Amino acid sequence: GGGGGARGQRQGRDVKFPLKVTLEELYNGGEKKLRLTKNVICSDCGGKGGKGGRAPETCKNCHGRGMKVVIRQLGPGMIQQMQSPCQPCGGEGTVISAANRCPKCHGDKTVSKKKQIDVRVSRGAKDGERIIFEGEADEAPDTIPGDLLVILQQQSHPLFTREGMNLVMKKKITLCEALCGFRFRFTHLDGVGRVITSTPGAIYKPGDIKVIRNEGMPQKKNQFSRGDLFISFEIEFPEPSDIPPA
Repeated sequence: GGGGGARGQRQGRDVKFPLKVTLEELYNGGEKKLRLTKNVICSDCGGKGGKGGRAPETCKNCHGRGMKVVIRQLGPGMIQQMQSPCQPCGGEGTVISAANRCPKCHGDKTVSKKKQIDVRVSRGAKDGERIIFEGEADEAPDTIPGDLLVILQQQSHPLFTREGMNLVMKKKITLCEALCGFRFRFTHLDGVGRVITSTPGAIYKPGDIKVIRNEGMPQKKNQFSRGDLFISFEIEFPEPSDIPPA
Protein backbone atom coordinates (compact mmCIF):
# COMPACT_ATOMS: atom_id res chain seq x y z
CA GLY A 1 0.00 0.00 0.00
CA GLY A 2 2.89 2.37 -0.60
CA GLY A 3 2.38 5.90 -1.88
CA GLY A 4 -0.47 6.76 0.47
CA GLY A 5 -3.15 5.39 -1.86
CA ALA A 6 -6.19 3.29 -1.12
CA ARG A 7 -5.75 -0.13 0.45
CA GLY A 8 -4.40 -2.65 -2.05
CA GLN A 9 -3.05 0.04 -4.35
CA ARG A 10 0.51 1.13 -4.89
CA GLN A 11 1.98 4.26 -6.44
CA GLY A 12 3.08 3.91 -10.05
CA ARG A 13 6.35 5.23 -11.35
CA ASP A 14 6.74 8.74 -12.65
CA VAL A 15 7.68 9.09 -16.31
CA LYS A 16 10.22 11.66 -17.52
CA PHE A 17 9.81 13.08 -21.02
CA PRO A 18 12.41 15.48 -22.47
CA LEU A 19 10.90 18.26 -24.60
CA LYS A 20 13.13 20.28 -26.92
CA VAL A 21 12.43 24.01 -26.91
CA THR A 22 14.08 26.89 -28.74
CA LEU A 23 15.42 30.00 -27.07
CA GLU A 24 12.66 31.95 -28.85
CA GLU A 25 10.02 29.74 -27.17
CA LEU A 26 11.58 30.31 -23.75
CA TYR A 27 11.73 34.07 -24.42
CA ASN A 28 8.18 34.49 -25.73
CA GLY A 29 6.37 31.58 -24.05
CA GLY A 30 3.58 29.60 -25.68
CA GLU A 31 2.17 26.11 -26.05
CA LYS A 32 3.71 22.97 -27.50
CA LYS A 33 1.91 19.79 -28.49
CA LEU A 34 3.28 16.65 -26.88
CA ARG A 35 2.26 13.33 -28.43
CA LEU A 36 2.98 10.23 -26.39
CA THR A 37 1.95 6.61 -26.01
CA LYS A 38 0.89 5.37 -22.57
CA ASN A 39 -0.58 2.21 -21.07
CA VAL A 40 -4.21 2.43 -19.94
CA ILE A 41 -6.48 -0.07 -18.23
CA CYS A 42 -8.17 -2.33 -20.79
CA SER A 43 -11.80 -1.25 -21.09
CA ASP A 44 -13.03 -4.71 -22.16
CA CYS A 45 -11.83 -6.61 -19.11
CA GLY A 46 -11.50 -3.73 -16.66
CA GLY A 47 -7.88 -4.59 -15.96
CA LYS A 48 -8.63 -8.21 -15.00
CA GLY A 49 -7.03 -9.77 -18.07
CA GLY A 50 -9.74 -12.39 -18.58
CA LYS A 51 -12.66 -12.55 -20.98
CA GLY A 52 -15.59 -10.43 -19.85
CA GLY A 53 -13.69 -9.24 -16.81
CA ARG A 54 -13.00 -12.75 -15.55
CA ALA A 55 -10.47 -12.67 -12.74
CA PRO A 56 -7.21 -14.58 -13.09
CA GLU A 57 -6.64 -17.84 -11.22
CA THR A 58 -4.15 -18.50 -8.44
CA CYS A 59 -0.85 -19.77 -9.77
CA LYS A 60 -0.45 -23.43 -8.86
CA ASN A 61 3.33 -23.27 -9.14
CA CYS A 62 3.83 -20.72 -6.34
CA HIS A 63 0.38 -20.99 -4.71
CA GLY A 64 -0.25 -17.29 -5.19
CA ARG A 65 2.90 -16.07 -3.44
CA GLY A 66 4.58 -14.84 -6.62
CA MET A 67 7.91 -16.16 -5.36
CA LYS A 68 9.49 -19.59 -5.59
CA VAL A 69 11.99 -20.97 -3.09
CA VAL A 70 15.01 -22.61 -4.71
CA ILE A 71 17.34 -24.82 -2.64
CA ARG A 72 20.86 -25.47 -3.89
CA GLN A 73 23.33 -28.01 -2.52
CA LEU A 74 26.65 -26.23 -2.07
CA GLY A 75 28.52 -29.12 -0.49
CA PRO A 76 28.29 -31.79 2.18
CA GLY A 77 25.97 -30.46 4.84
CA MET A 78 25.72 -27.04 3.15
CA ILE A 79 22.67 -25.75 1.34
CA GLN A 80 21.65 -22.36 0.01
CA GLN A 81 18.06 -21.19 0.00
CA MET A 82 17.07 -18.42 -2.41
CA GLN A 83 13.84 -16.77 -3.48
CA SER A 84 13.19 -15.91 -7.11
CA PRO A 85 10.11 -14.64 -8.98
CA CYS A 86 7.83 -17.42 -10.13
CA GLN A 87 8.26 -17.85 -13.88
CA PRO A 88 4.77 -19.11 -14.86
CA CYS A 89 3.03 -16.09 -13.31
CA GLY A 90 5.86 -13.57 -13.64
CA GLY A 91 5.85 -12.91 -9.90
CA GLU A 92 2.18 -11.82 -9.81
CA GLY A 93 0.82 -14.94 -8.12
CA THR A 94 -2.00 -15.28 -10.66
CA VAL A 95 -2.26 -16.69 -14.17
CA ILE A 96 -4.73 -16.52 -17.03
CA SER A 97 -5.03 -19.48 -19.34
CA ALA A 98 -4.70 -18.81 -23.07
CA ALA A 99 -8.33 -19.77 -23.64
CA ASN A 100 -9.61 -17.29 -21.06
CA ARG A 101 -7.47 -14.26 -22.00
CA CYS A 102 -9.14 -11.01 -22.97
CA PRO A 103 -9.07 -10.71 -26.78
CA LYS A 104 -8.32 -6.97 -26.60
CA CYS A 105 -5.34 -6.89 -24.23
CA HIS A 106 -4.40 -10.60 -24.58
CA GLY A 107 -4.25 -10.94 -20.82
CA ASP A 108 -1.87 -8.00 -20.29
CA LYS A 109 -4.62 -6.03 -18.46
CA THR A 110 -3.53 -2.81 -20.19
CA VAL A 111 -3.45 -1.54 -23.77
CA SER A 112 -1.39 1.18 -25.48
CA LYS A 113 -3.10 4.47 -26.22
CA LYS A 114 -1.84 7.56 -28.04
CA LYS A 115 -2.52 10.87 -26.33
CA GLN A 116 -1.79 14.53 -27.00
CA ILE A 117 -0.92 16.88 -24.15
CA ASP A 118 -0.70 20.65 -24.40
CA VAL A 119 2.44 21.86 -22.62
CA ARG A 120 2.42 25.49 -21.53
CA VAL A 121 5.92 26.99 -21.70
CA SER A 122 6.10 30.10 -19.51
CA ARG A 123 8.00 33.20 -20.61
CA GLY A 124 11.43 33.08 -19.02
CA ALA A 125 11.33 29.33 -18.31
CA LYS A 126 14.73 27.76 -17.72
CA ASP A 127 16.62 24.90 -19.29
CA GLY A 128 15.92 21.73 -17.31
CA GLU A 129 12.70 23.08 -15.81
CA ARG A 130 10.09 20.43 -15.01
CA ILE A 131 6.40 20.73 -15.87
CA ILE A 132 4.31 18.18 -13.94
CA PHE A 133 1.13 16.52 -15.22
CA GLU A 134 -0.34 14.58 -12.31
CA GLY A 135 -1.58 11.05 -12.98
CA GLU A 136 -0.58 11.06 -16.65
CA ALA A 137 1.96 8.22 -16.42
CA ASP A 138 1.18 4.59 -17.30
CA GLU A 139 -1.87 2.97 -15.74
CA ALA A 140 -1.83 -0.49 -14.13
CA PRO A 141 -4.37 -2.54 -12.12
CA ASP A 142 -4.55 -1.67 -8.41
CA THR A 143 -2.07 1.12 -8.99
CA ILE A 144 -2.32 4.89 -8.68
CA PRO A 145 -0.80 6.32 -11.89
CA GLY A 146 2.41 8.26 -11.43
CA ASP A 147 3.06 11.71 -12.84
CA LEU A 148 4.36 12.75 -16.24
CA LEU A 149 7.40 14.99 -15.82
CA VAL A 150 8.07 17.08 -18.92
CA ILE A 151 11.66 18.37 -18.80
CA LEU A 152 12.48 21.38 -20.97
CA GLN A 153 15.67 21.03 -23.02
CA GLN A 154 16.94 24.31 -24.43
CA GLN A 155 18.41 24.04 -27.91
CA SER A 156 21.48 25.99 -29.00
CA HIS A 157 20.90 29.31 -30.78
CA PRO A 158 22.97 30.65 -33.70
CA LEU A 159 23.20 34.18 -32.26
CA PHE A 160 22.63 34.12 -28.51
CA THR A 161 23.78 32.12 -25.54
CA ARG A 162 21.94 32.30 -22.25
CA GLU A 163 23.45 32.88 -18.82
CA GLY A 164 20.64 32.96 -16.29
CA MET A 165 18.45 35.94 -17.17
CA ASN A 166 21.15 37.50 -19.36
CA LEU A 167 21.87 36.97 -23.04
CA VAL A 168 25.33 37.02 -24.61
CA MET A 169 25.93 37.85 -28.28
CA LYS A 170 29.26 37.79 -30.11
CA LYS A 171 29.71 40.46 -32.77
CA LYS A 172 32.50 40.88 -35.31
CA ILE A 173 33.43 44.43 -36.29
CA THR A 174 36.18 45.77 -38.51
CA LEU A 175 39.22 47.66 -37.23
CA CYS A 176 37.80 50.81 -38.80
CA GLU A 177 34.54 50.33 -36.89
CA ALA A 178 36.44 49.67 -33.67
CA LEU A 179 38.31 52.98 -34.04
CA CYS A 180 35.75 55.21 -35.73
CA GLY A 181 32.41 53.84 -34.54
CA PHE A 182 29.78 51.38 -35.76
CA ARG A 183 26.07 50.91 -36.25
CA PHE A 184 24.43 47.55 -36.87
CA ARG A 185 21.01 45.92 -36.69
CA PHE A 186 19.99 42.47 -35.44
CA THR A 187 16.71 40.63 -34.94
CA HIS A 188 15.89 39.85 -31.32
CA LEU A 189 14.14 36.72 -30.01
CA ASP A 190 10.76 38.45 -30.24
CA GLY A 191 11.24 38.94 -34.00
CA VAL A 192 11.69 42.71 -33.68
CA GLY A 193 14.84 44.41 -34.98
CA ARG A 194 17.18 46.32 -32.69
CA VAL A 195 19.77 48.95 -33.74
CA ILE A 196 23.02 49.12 -31.79
CA THR A 197 25.43 52.05 -32.09
CA SER A 198 28.83 52.60 -30.54
CA THR A 199 29.46 55.06 -27.76
CA PRO A 200 30.71 58.34 -29.32
CA GLY A 201 34.48 58.63 -29.06
CA ALA A 202 34.96 55.12 -27.69
CA ILE A 203 37.61 52.76 -29.04
CA TYR A 204 36.73 49.06 -28.85
CA LYS A 205 39.36 46.41 -28.20
CA PRO A 206 39.07 42.63 -28.70
CA GLY A 207 36.93 41.16 -25.93
CA ASP A 208 35.31 44.46 -24.93
CA ILE A 209 31.68 44.13 -23.86
CA LYS A 210 28.81 46.53 -24.41
CA VAL A 211 25.85 46.10 -22.06
CA ILE A 212 22.31 46.79 -23.28
CA ARG A 213 20.05 47.03 -20.27
CA ASN A 214 16.70 45.19 -20.08
CA GLU A 215 17.22 43.32 -23.37
CA GLY A 216 17.84 39.93 -21.81
CA MET A 217 15.44 37.12 -20.84
CA PRO A 218 12.20 37.96 -19.02
CA GLN A 219 11.92 36.87 -15.42
CA LYS A 220 9.35 34.12 -14.99
CA LYS A 221 7.91 35.45 -11.73
CA ASN A 222 8.01 39.10 -12.80
CA GLN A 223 7.34 39.63 -16.50
CA PHE A 224 8.21 43.33 -16.22
CA SER A 225 11.76 42.50 -15.15
CA ARG A 226 14.37 41.45 -17.70
CA GLY A 227 18.02 40.58 -17.73
CA ASP A 228 20.63 42.37 -19.84
CA LEU A 229 22.17 41.76 -23.23
CA PHE A 230 25.97 41.52 -23.31
CA ILE A 231 27.60 42.10 -26.69
CA SER A 232 31.16 40.77 -26.86
CA PHE A 233 33.21 42.24 -29.70
CA GLU A 234 35.70 40.50 -31.94
CA ILE A 235 37.90 42.79 -34.03
CA GLU A 236 38.68 41.73 -37.60
CA PHE A 237 42.19 43.04 -38.27
CA PRO A 238 43.16 43.59 -41.92
CA GLU A 239 46.11 41.94 -43.64
CA PRO A 240 49.06 44.27 -44.44
CA SER A 241 48.31 43.87 -48.15
CA ASP A 242 44.75 45.10 -47.60
CA ILE A 243 45.87 48.50 -46.29
CA PRO A 244 46.45 51.05 -49.08
CA PRO A 245 49.58 53.24 -48.73
CA ALA A 246 47.45 56.37 -48.39
